[in-house]
Amino acid sequence: MEELLLAALLGDAALGALVDDRVAWLMRDPDWKGRVPVVVLHRISGATDYHHDGPSGLAETLVQADCWGLDYSAAKQVARAVRDVAYGLLTAPLQIFVLSEADDFDTGDPADQTLFRTRLDLRVWHTA
Repeated sequence: MEELLLAALLGDAALGALVDDRVAWLMRDPDWKGRVPVVVLHRISGATDYHHDGPSGLAETLVQADCWGLDYSAAKQVARAVRDVAYGLLTAPLQIFVLSEADDFDTGDPADQTLFRTRLDLRVWHTA
């Protein structure tokens, strides 16, 4: 799932126009050297789906997508592009549903910049 989701985000032209290749799991790549906007993905939880005969072959994973920008507008544009990718993935092997969206900011950036974030919580159904 992680590789498929990353490939889907990196392969989207609209998102790529905003973030180039700056999409990663867990943390911003040190090679980005403070460049934004970026998308950082976090696997929050995951579970295998079961029915009476055992595993169904599907799994459900909650993924947090942190969309960072130098200002609120940039963070929102990136979040909208990520949401559009999610809406386009409603067939196998990934089905993604946007559960929630929240905004905040961080003043603890190593480059001493205030960064703005829009967080998307995504429910991802995929093969187990």
